[in-house]
Amino acid sequence: MQSYAIVHKLLVGDIMVILKGIFSFIITAVVIGFFIAVYLFYLKAGAYGAQLWFGWSGWWVVILGVVLTLFLQNFGLMVIMIVGAYGAYFGWHWEWWLVGLVFFPGFALMFVSGLLTMIVGLAGRLLGPRPA
Repeated sequence: MQSYAIVHKLLVGDIMVILKGIFSFIITAVVIGFFIAVYLFYLKAGAYGAQLWFGWSGWWVVILGVVLTLFLQNFGLMVIMIVGAYGAYFGWHWEWWLVGLVFFPGFALMFVSGLLTMIVGLAGRLLGPRPA
């Protein structure tokens, strides 16, 4: 009976490790797929923005965007986001707040976190301990 319990524990443990690995793989694939989709969307919007802003059109604009993000990384992505925001606002006629949320989510997160910090600081001053 004791050997059955040991074998059962080993099998259940192995199955859990396998399931954990499969789950990790699926979550990783979903996250990577999401970021690839967002990147392709930024490239499409950036190409449209470059066509409206600079008059550039063609496949080479997308290649330029890929080269910018590969070699200049953060700066290149920032350029694509700015040009893409221009394309979304003026070309696709998006609202300004939607352009801000989609193309500059870091600014939206900074605004929300700054607002929450201000509220917590104010609440701490108003509701905090009073000096004697």
